[in-house]
Amino acid sequence: EFSVASDTAYSSIHDTGRMPEARRIEVPVTTLDAYWESLGRPNIAFLKVDVEGAEWHVITGGAALLQDRTARPRYIMIELFEMNMIPFGKSAIEVLDRLEQLGYEAHYLARESGELLRASGEDLSDHYNLVFVDTAAEHLRVLQKEKEV
Repeated sequence: EFSVASDTAYSSIHDTGRMPEARRIEVPVTTLDAYWESLGRPNIAFLKVDVEGAEWHVITGGAALLQDRTARPRYIMIELFEMNMIPFGKSAIEVLDRLEQLGYEAHYLARESGELLRASGEDLSDHYNLVFVDTAAEHLRVLQKEKEV
């Protein structure tokens, strides 16, 4: 079941408690890996994840994709808001740590300059939208070749 909040921006697969729940509805669900497989396992350039607390489920449901050094997203933009994650029994730092174990670096956009800055667990209370950059050697070689052209 999907929890539809009174302000639908706060809807999620669990009631996060941030807005009153208006109703519950049945929705089809799949994993990131199953969806990727159904598309023929294409290379992914950018992945946006904004699932109101279910980010850990997306990461674990996309394990094959995220471990594929050729096809995996070069950039992942993900919203990590601790209060949304509590009903799921996971934390923002767990998601950050897992993505870093997979070879991604966390960054955030500086409010004033718009510069992409390296993030750590300490930044999670001030910055909810993070950009994870793939640090895999294959990707870095492609970037280097693009610069040379």
